[in-house]
Amino acid sequence: MYRILQTSWGFLLTFGGRIDPVEMKQWLADSQTALEKAGKTFGVIVDMRTLELLGRQARQIMVDAQRYYREHGMNRSAVIVNSSLTNMQFQRIASHSSIRETERYFDEWDQPDWWQLAEDWVIRGIEPAKSVGLFPPGHAVSGDKTFEDP
Repeated sequence: MYRILQTSWGFLLTFGGRIDPVEMKQWLADSQTALEKAGKTFGVIVDMRTLELLGRQARQIMVDAQRYYREHGMNRSAVIVNSSLTNMQFQRIASHSSIRETERYFDEWDQPDWWQLAEDWVIRGIEPAKSVGLFPPGHAVSGDKTFEDP
């Protein structure tokens, strides 16, 4: 299940349950249509609290979609998770789509004010004091290893 909601500041994306490659391709097509109406720059909040882990094909489509969003004006994104596995998977996806530096992660269990933190980041560019990021800025991800950028 997915939902795309256009807002005054950008898009609220909601993902839930199991999403197979066919549904992920449909989401990408719907996103492309929605982004035709987007402003020059915009932010995105992604609610993944009920999303199951993505399979290999769906992950690759997500990488392509994140690149598409970035190339069409996305300047910041916030991802809301409630699973460390989902968090890890989407941080890896973000590293492959080159949006990791502008994406922040929030855990609904550890951060009761996750919505406010996400809005502050996406709309106002306020860096959160605490993020559930596994890879701090200044690190690059390659395969399953993390290493310091030269």
